[in-house]
Amino acid sequence: MKKKFVLDGKIILFENIEIYRISEKERKEICHKNISMILQDSINSLNPYEKIKKQLLETYIFHSKKKITNDFAIEEIKKLLLDVGFEDTDRILNSYPNELSGGMRQRIAIVLVLCTDIKILLADEPTTSLDVVNQFRFIELLKKISKEKGLTLIYVSHDIKVLSKICERIIVLKDGNIVEENSTAQILKEPKMIIQNY
Repeated sequence: MKKKFVLDGKIILFENIEIYRISEKERKEICHKNISMILQDSINSLNPYEKIKKQLLETYIFHSKKKITNDFAIEEIKKLLLDVGFEDTDRILNSYPNELSGGMRQRIAIVLVLCTDIKILLADEPTTSLDVVNQFRFIELLKKISKEKGLTLIYVSHDIKVLSKICERIIVLKDGNIVEENSTAQILKEPKMIIQNY
């Protein structure tokens, strides 16, 4: 995990920039270009009235560093869909979000991340709505993508078993305060009382 984002007391640093010392416009620009999020159920982050094709295409073109055609972008998106385990890419692209299962929508959320050049990915309990098999697949996919893209992954969860499979370090919060921070191995070995309830 690369340290691009540092929280120290009331100071938030992003690549040595103190986030709350810059203008709101600059802050929004940094966040928009560098940070993305995967929610518990991606049905909440996908437009229910637009086909997957349009949503992926707009994201891919917006984040492209050079001028590209729609046809080129679609071919690249199809490769990304194959990378996350989709086979019938045309059917997926022509589907609306509600026509896909929870596991499929979560994989679409990962493709949206792959269409960008972000540096930080915040995953907010993304496996909650998935069955055990799809949880495992999703976690393995997220680990692979994070490593390949060099992302800093912030994974929010109440499930210590899930965290043990994906995180190098764990920060335990209670009422918004940090009560424990250590390597995953150390927390699993000698957890404080607060984490033993999870």
